[in-house]
Amino acid sequence: MLNVPSMSTRCFKQLIYCLRYFLIIIIIIYGFHMLSDNLTNYKFRNKEIAKEGILMKLIINEQSKVQQPNNTKIYTKEPNSHIIMNAIPLYSSQYGLIMVENIVGEDPSEVHQRFMPPKNIGKGVKIIELSDGISQISDVNMGGCKEWKCIIRFRKSNITTPIAEAILINSLNEQYQRYSNQYFIFFTQESAANYPIDDLSFNLSLNFIRKSPISSPYGYTVKLAKASKPIGSLIDNDIILNKTKPIAWFVSNCKTESQREVYVNYLKKYLTVDIFGICGDFYCAYNATCEKQLDTVYYFYLAFENSICDDYITEKLWKHGYGHDIIPIVLKRSIVERYVPPYSFIAVDDFTTIRDLADYLKYLMHNISAYKEYFEWRREYKVLFLDGNIHDQLERPWGFCQLCRLLRMNPRPEYIISDFSNFWINSCELSGTLVNKILREEQKLTNV
Repeated sequence: MLNVPSMSTRCFKQLIYCLRYFLIIIIIIYGFHMLSDNLTNYKFRNKEIAKEGILMKLIINEQSKVQQPNNTKIYTKEPNSHIIMNAIPLYSSQYGLIMVENIVGEDPSEVHQRFMPPKNIGKGVKIIELSDGISQISDVNMGGCKEWKCIIRFRKSNITTPIAEAILINSLNEQYQRYSNQYFIFFTQESAANYPIDDLSFNLSLNFIRKSPISSPYGYTVKLAKASKPIGSLIDNDIILNKTKPIAWFVSNCKTESQREVYVNYLKKYLTVDIFGICGDFYCAYNATCEKQLDTVYYFYLAFENSICDDYITEKLWKHGYGHDIIPIVLKRSIVERYVPPYSFIAVDDFTTIRDLADYLKYLMHNISAYKEYFEWRREYKVLFLDGNIHDQLERPWGFCQLCRLLRMNPRPEYIISDFSNFWINSCELSGTLVNKILREEQKLTNV
């Protein structure tokens, strides 16, 4: 006898078949939709990549002067571009292409203008003259803005022609004849504590002091635009876990105005400090492989300057401190915090005693999470070191390029350092002021 399916069974099977075909149709429609989206995204990404390539070519060509780009293409936002409005493309051989929003510590309204070429470049060459005693400067220092047409020459006599628009002076050993509309510029990269000089009615200073419109720092910090912000881990856990020594210090001046060496001698009572150079037991040649130990061996680096002066921040912090996977320690917070990334360093003067600092360093060495917090700044900022050997776009917002900009302004801005003694001589703390204050507190511990 045949088993004939019931009416309910037949209806159920038909429903299953209908649902199966319905699902197939939905899958087909979804597949076409995804394919369409992928094609659209593919075209969009290709446009983005092409624009980025064009941007890179524009910047590189500007550096080599192969092609002078239209500035509006570099400094303004393009439709559908990944470049943030007002972001500045900054290219260098050291760091590659960086998209910059601002320079930390500078007026945002002025930063973009510093990168723009002067309006009247075609009107002759501007001359910057070097007085006797300045030998480390030449035309290569205009490498960040060669197309702005300023040249640097050495002083041949008191009446050199044609007359220079600006004279750089670092000593008063000779007489200077002054002409109208000519800048007398005080030039040095040493601190006032190590380089005292009398006033000569200087118009400007070309050195590390940042309030000068032609300031020339050892390095600077940029706020990154979205396109240049890193993704992922900022420092490898294994790098931290493999560190074995507390503190490193590279130093060649053993007796200083800041009396940093006195502080370090007390610090060594609590933690091991490996001192590289003639003041210590370890040797490290310039740019030698031993500098890599700052990444792999040491937790902290002493970025102690030889004197405590306004804006006096040298390669000790910009290169050694921020150029490695290490936490820098500085003498005084107020000197550096305006110009560096937030929560990126430790300051001696934040601690009442040397023992307080040592205890905090020990805590960080045994707490990887707390240690890593000192590298979070890398997500938003980048520190750029100006080594004095490479002269490219990194130097454009500073020093000689900004002097060249001033010389091309019409009318030319008038400047005068009205109180040079306060501007220069009084910009430094008296010898040992900070260290002696901390040592007095330290002495109280031994008397308890």
